[in-house]
Amino acid sequence: MEINPALEDEGQVSSITSIEYSHIRKMLTDLTGIELGPNKQVLVTSRLRKSMLFHGFLSFSDYIHLVKHDEAIEEKQIMIDLLTTNETYFFREKAHFQYMREKILPKVSKGQTLRFWSAACSSGEEAYSAAMTIDDTLNGLAWEVVASDVNQQVLKSAKQGVYPIKRLELMSKKYLHDYCLKGFGPYHGSFLIQPAFKKKVLFSQVNLIKPLNRPDFSRHLIAL
Repeated sequence: MEINPALEDEGQVSSITSIEYSHIRKMLTDLTGIELGPNKQVLVTSRLRKSMLFHGFLSFSDYIHLVKHDEAIEEKQIMIDLLTTNETYFFREKAHFQYMREKILPKVSKGQTLRFWSAACSSGEEAYSAAMTIDDTLNGLAWEVVASDVNQQVLKSAKQGVYPIKRLELMSKKYLHDYCLKGFGPYHGSFLIQPAFKKKVLFSQVNLIKPLNRPDFSRHLIAL
């Protein structure tokens, strides 16, 4: 995305008005079900600025008009990617994984296939954490992990399975040894999910407010 040099000065972008902000809040909610707080104008301005300048827009009204009339939905998806916040890390909410390991997974019997859906997976850490926990606990029993998000950019990162070393803080040495690889060369300072294990986690774009777009996991584990 190349920005028009004549518009590079941030001061040329008009401040977002309360009416414009209301329109953007409503569009995001209609498209994804996500509700921005009433005082996120600074966040919206900073995240949408580059896309606005790419199109040569100085006012949010022009950008809103583009998104509303974008029949190919390309700019709608760009707006979604820019405005969704993706905070996650490996084994976040550690108690949840402990409960799954001690209370739920032992009830899975032979002949069953455990299915786990990470419904808002962000960059994949939760999905891979669940897959490691399930694989280690079930001792060879069948399982499947599906991970989804509405944001296309974080899904690309999740599929790559490459993360900064600092994300390892809550991962056990056993899981690090069994499921991860240390990065070298261009991956120095990172670790990678082992390729064979990474293939067991299936990522896809899903919009949770569209019923026809959701997988049927009504009788299995779902993490939101």
